[in-house]
Amino acid sequence: MASLTSFYSQNFEDVLLNRVFSDISEGTYVDVGCHHELQDSVTRYFYEHGWSGINLDPVTEHIEEYGQRKRDINLNLAAGASASRLLFSVVDGSGLSSFYTSHVECARAHGLQQVEERWVEVRTLNSILAEHLAPERCITFLKIDVEGHEYEVLKGIDLQQYRPIVILVETTLPCSTLLVHNFSDISAYICSHSYREVFFDGVNTWWLAEEQQSHRLHHFQYPIGVFDGYSPFEIRRVLLEAEQAQREALQALSSSPWRRLTRRFTRRLKQLVLPASP
Repeated sequence: MASLTSFYSQNFEDVLLNRVFSDISEGTYVDVGCHHELQDSVTRYFYEHGWSGINLDPVTEHIEEYGQRKRDINLNLAAGASASRLLFSVVDGSGLSSFYTSHVECARAHGLQQVEERWVEVRTLNSILAEHLAPERCITFLKIDVEGHEYEVLKGIDLQQYRPIVILVETTLPCSTLLVHNFSDISAYICSHSYREVFFDGVNTWWLAEEQQSHRLHHFQYPIGVFDGYSPFEIRRVLLEAEQAQREALQALSSSPWRRLTRRFTRRLKQLVLPASP
């Protein structure tokens, strides 16, 4: 059983995905709006365990971080319903960059004032997958988190040709648990391609392909818990151990001969350089 400290996502998405796909050792992910390679990453855990996939993000600084993932395909572009170039607002220091003014204003309301507008390339997932996904590989999960652009992304993929086992989409307004205004359109579109809505985690809504329900649906019937490696006590214990190790390291440094010598040298240097008090 994995420990929670092995995971990276912001809302336990990788914890639940690990449960759902415990029988798959080398799956394939498609991460649309991948953002940071480490912080809040839904895919980092799986990459570390032998998986690979395709990561998309229109923010150059984000996608550059993925250069260390040698098995992955990392593309500096956005996905949408058709090929185009669109003006994109990059909100520095956050995952709230968006094509939509309302999302940018929300970021500003939360104190994120540094916004830069850039023109970005937009392609359909169909064209991206046709170019980069090997014909023999199926998509284990498709994750979409694009700050209001989710429905446009979905309209650019043929869910009859490409059959992700699980689709998880951020379906809430920024910094809230309120569903986006077009949630019914998103859900209807996905369900019309033989998917079943199976879970809502407070941020994302999850859909499962109908052909996979007989042996995966039961994984969504109970919340994340101790048998997924989730234990608040264990998290606290690990943090306390790290804090204690840090304190001991600082104490050892402060009591070392080199530390004492450095302090004496610093005092002597000040006496030589600084003028004496009148």
